[in-house]
Amino acid sequence: MVWLAHMMRQINLPELNKASGVPGLNRNDAYKQTIPLPPLAEQRRIAAILKEQMSAVEQARTAAEEELTMINALPAALLRRAFAGEL
Repeated sequence: MVWLAHMMRQINLPELNKASGVPGLNRNDAYKQTIPLPPLAEQRRIAAILKEQMSAVEQARTAAEEELTMINALPAALLRRAFAGEL
């Protein structure tokens, strides 16, 4: 499923939208799209690499959010120290 999800993103279905008012996708246009399919073992190998990379991205995002939380708390901490005479 991971392989298929990434391939669906690659064929960029929104570009097939021909509707002018309400966005829509003609299923026949979608069915005409071709997806190159390597052997199943290769698909699984690629999916595992993608999963590993997405995990690393998630870890980096979590670390960045934690750093941002600390940065946002810094001015208040500095003010507390300044008023306590520590600076």
